[in-house]
Amino acid sequence: MPAEAGTASSPAFAPACALHRVVVVHQGALGDFLLALPAFEGLARLHPGLKIDFLSRPGHVALLASRGYVGRIESHDSPGLAPFHHEELWNGAPLPPLLQGPDAVFIFGRKTGRLLADRLSRRLPCPVQYVQSFPDPGDGRHVSDFILDQMHRAGWFPDGYTPPPGLIDPPPEESSAAQEWLAQHGFKVDNKPFLIHPGSGGRAKIWPLSRWWALFHALFSRRVPALLTLGPADEELEAFAGAVRSLGVPTLRGLSLPGLCAFLRESRKYIGNDSGVSHLAALTGVDSVVVFGPTDPAVWSPRGPNVRTVRSHWEESEVFAWSPTIPPPLLEEWAEDIFRWEGR
Repeated sequence: MPAEAGTASSPAFAPACALHRVVVVHQGALGDFLLALPAFEGLARLHPGLKIDFLSRPGHVALLASRGYVGRIESHDSPGLAPFHHEELWNGAPLPPLLQGPDAVFIFGRKTGRLLADRLSRRLPCPVQYVQSFPDPGDGRHVSDFILDQMHRAGWFPDGYTPPPGLIDPPPEESSAAQEWLAQHGFKVDNKPFLIHPGSGGRAKIWPLSRWWALFHALFSRRVPALLTLGPADEELEAFAGAVRSLGVPTLRGLSLPGLCAFLRESRKYIGNDSGVSHLAALTGVDSVVVFGPTDPAVWSPRGPNVRTVRSHWEESEVFAWSPTIPPPLLEEWAEDIFRWEGR
């Protein structure tokens, strides 16, 4: 088990047992995974040479490929853990290979993950730590702080220790591919595009398409180059993407997360909703504006060095109430601010 917490002024944190290999089980969405990144980074910094094996979504872990601490990766939908969710099978089921021999196991998830952690703790000789992925309604803490608080209370981190923010770098080959694509499509190095992601995994979190339409018109009228990106959850935005293309805005689709990371790094600004892509944008360091509506930015905002969150209000019935034949509405004040920042 970890030692008692040290102090903020301690030059080093020396737990009773040094960690050489741990397993992280994280089966959540992209935004949830990135909000837990400070916990992974903190463990790696406190235990030089640590290897973290991930039972998670491989695409998410691919974003951390440059991290020396990333070990083996097993897909989140691997059947190995399935028996441990069964009331009768868990006690005699074979342990998945990834869970054989670690120094500790960290299970991130909803409250149902606590039962999985309890069962694994009865089968494994090492500590099994359950980490609730996000706070209960009304808690008010930012998700990353909520996770780190749990790591502190359990003794994995010393008092006062806050892992430094870890930015995400795209692989060099993805950066080269993005630069080549942009050059082929007429984008200039000294006039980089705005990258805009109007989608979200939660329909209610999408800023109404009529307002996105107004933003694209404003970019077009000011001759600001722009790119639209859509993800696998954005099927309902296909008609909108077609209308945006009529303004000369190309659509990026089918990108891997490291590929999307490269395009974000090559952009002048990113604008999006409360979504996993917005969390990724923040961690690339690109200037980011993230629009919040029904969710609370104090809890869910992306964290990065150049993030601005804005709060807007709309009804869910407004989200797709849009037509390319209807003149775009006036931009909200915060959206007009974007062009003042740009000196346009």
